[in-house]
Amino acid sequence: MKQIAVIILLLSLFSGFAFAQTKFSPKIIKQIEDNTPKPLPQTPVATKLTSDAQDGNLRGKVKTVIEEMEIFTEIDIYKGRHFSGISEFDEKGNFTKEVYFDATGDPYAVTVYGYIDGFRAAKRQTIGDTKTTISLETSQTETVVKKNTPDPRYDYKYEYKFTDGKLAEMQMIYNTGEEGMRYVYNYSGNRMEKLAYTDKGELNQKYLTVFDAKGYEIEWTDFILYEKPVGKEKHIIKNETLDKQGNWTKRTYFKVEIKKGKEVLKPARIEYRTITYY
Repeated sequence: MKQIAVIILLLSLFSGFAFAQTKFSPKIIKQIEDNTPKPLPQTPVATKLTSDAQDGNLRGKVKTVIEEMEIFTEIDIYKGRHFSGISEFDEKGNFTKEVYFDATGDPYAVTVYGYIDGFRAAKRQTIGDTKTTISLETSQTETVVKKNTPDPRYDYKYEYKFTDGKLAEMQMIYNTGEEGMRYVYNYSGNRMEKLAYTDKGELNQKYLTVFDAKGYEIEWTDFILYEKPVGKEKHIIKNETLDKQGNWTKRTYFKVEIKKGKEVLKPARIEYRTITYY
């Protein structure tokens, strides 16, 4: 009976997911279920020029995206193919839920999205008693500091700015009314620069993405701002498989290293996506 209950729980949590391909363990299912905040209101919808799916360069009416990652490393706990993220979208392409995983494949937080007082809003629950979390994407420690009385209905709300039909800025605002992280997007031809500023206005992350003629990511550079002069870690991306909608389902990152004055590509990681559609 317990196994049947677990299967029913999985289907209710991830309806529409490709169950046979995901193989979520009962432990992961329970962690996610126990730490998913209550859904936020989905109406009235705040106006946003582009959807989250569009901002993420996803094509078609995406319903769910399950991400996995295989890192090439000598560290045993990071070896193998692990889950790295789960995203659920509404029919307009906006997030309703995200699950974040660390580099060992364990979920560490769940965020649900909705609308509060005319703003896009989110509520996040960290799994366990950890007060800070480490993101797979940024490798930055995020600590939430609350000074004023928080609005218990949400943790963050978002304000957006657009330029020429593209997302140009996203400002996160704590439920205390204080400003949080701010992300700025600059476009030039087939390049997109992403800048992340702290709640103190300090630049602490910078990335550059290069796209091919069809809009697929083919190059990604992480600028290491704490180095003097600023360093960088550059990757070449090979999109190996696409689904019928044209979304990549497997891609490999190759780290660019300089040896004897020449660029050498070293496999860094493989990313996989299982995508379902409305």
